[in-house]
Amino acid sequence: MLYTAIKPDISNDLPHQRPQPQSGRYIAEATRRPVTLTQRNKPRLVLMAIEEYRRLIERADAREAHTLDSLPDDVFEDFKRGVELYAAEKENS
Repeated sequence: MLYTAIKPDISNDLPHQRPQPQSGRYIAEATRRPVTLTQRNKPRLVLMAIEEYRRLIERADAREAHTLDSLPDDVFEDFKRGVELYAAEKENS
């Protein structure tokens, strides 16, 4: 679950012209929970603690997408077996 957290007293727009000392407030808030930075009222970036980022990366989905032409042979064989099992179940029902 990706969530946003902007405290009401922190502006949710961080224009490029904003002075650098203001960024410390965002960093401090991001150590507690992810902060969404917006530009023209649209979410653009998420600032979060490195531990939270690493946790998300570790849980990331590692699946790959292929076309039938690019499937590795072992994956294609698994796919064929799945189709054959599905067809056999349909015939028996």
